[in-house]
Parts: sequence; C-alpha cells; structure tokens
Amino acid sequence: MGSLDDSPDSRCRVVAGLTVAAMHRSHALAALALALAVAGPVTGCGASPPKKQSGVQTSVSAADQACRDKWAALGSGINAKAAQGVLVRQAFQTRWDSIGAGIGYYQATARADQCGDLLTAQRKAINDLDAVVAKALPYDIASRVGVATAARARLHARHPSKKEPKPVRAAYRTLRAKVTPAANAVAPAFTELAAADPAKTKAVRRGLKDLALLSKNSAAYVACRKALATIKSG
Repeated sequence: MGSLDDSPDSRCRVVAGLTVAAMHRSHALAALALALAVAGPVTGCGASPPKKQSGVQTSVSAADQACRDKWAALGSGINAKAAQGVLVRQAFQTRWDSIGAGIGYYQATARADQCGDLLTAQRKAINDLDAVVAKALPYDIASRVGVATAARARLHARHPSKKEPKPVRAAYRTLRAKVTPAANAVAPAFTELAAADPAKTKAVRRGLKDLALLSKNSAAYVACRKALATIKSG
C-alpha cells in the first residue's frame, strides 16, 4: 500500500476538490427546491393530486324539483308530530327521526319518478304512526300534568289574588307527589307500543291494552288521574 501524500500542495488539492463537490451539491439542492416550488405541494407517494373545484353546480330539472317540493311538503309537519307529549315523545322519537331522515334524503335527491308509490307509502307510514300516537297520548300522564300545571301558572299570572278552592290545591299537591311514579309505572308499555309496527293492527291493539292495564294497576297513576279530574271540575 502506497504512502499518503501529506504535502501542503496535496492538502490544498483535496480541500479544493471537496469545495467544488459541495458547490455542485448546493446547486443541485437549489435546483431541486426550485423545481418543487414550481410544481406545487407534494401530495404523497402514489397519491393523486387534489381535484380542483369547477364551481359548476348540477342543474335540477323542473320535474325533479317539483317532486322534491312534494317531499318537502310531506315533511313539513314531522317536527310538530314528534314533539307531542312527554312519555310519547321519548318513546316514539326514534321512529319520527327515521321518517324525517328518509324524507330529508328524497327532498334533496329525488327524481321525478320517485313521487308516485314511494311518496304514497311514506305518507301512509306517517298516518299510521300518527294514529298510534293519538291513541297513546291520553295515557301520557306526564304530559297531562304538565299541561295542567302550565294552565295554573297562566291563571295565576292573570289573577294573582284569586284563591283556588281547597280541593284544587290538594289536587295539585297530589300531582307533584305522584306524577313521577305514575309515569314510571306506564313507561314500559309506551316503549313496547313504540316498538310495534304501526301498520300491524293486532300489535298496536296489544300495546294499547298493556298501556291501559298498567295505568289501571298503578295507585300513583290513578291518584293523578283523579286529581286532574278534580282540577278540571274545580
């Protein structure tokens, strides 16, 4: 193996060679940076570049829009129907939400040919569910007590000096004490009724029968019902 040349001239040549190489690398990096800057951001290996938004919206035909308007009209009363009662609202909320979501989808996407049997079937589903709710509402003791309490507050606001009859005052005390256990007594029947297919008459009838039975067998429910009758007559 030959000896290394450690002379001053040799060292200068080495330093000069390294400097030139560094300059080449520097120029190469600068060129690469410039190329990247011109090309824009890198999206990743194998990734497709982001698509530009054209800003052009898909047009909707008059027939399609007319169909969507029908779906919108069908859904216009859903929120009010879903808000009825207290126990009823809690039990049937999922069903109303499902109907509302379906209507919202067709309201945004329906074609002209999706307003015939499909719209008719959805309208029937709403009517069937609404009929079940109407039959269940009289058993919603929490709602009935809330209505009576709100009416009392309005009466006191209009006639602050008016004194209620003693039986009426006692009835309101009963409501305050008994409404929670009364509602808890019938809540399972509301859950069962909401789970039944509204279009199946037999299943609905069975759920309403259970609701009536639980309300009759609950002492708290019976006490609230009698108290409401006293308030109404007093």
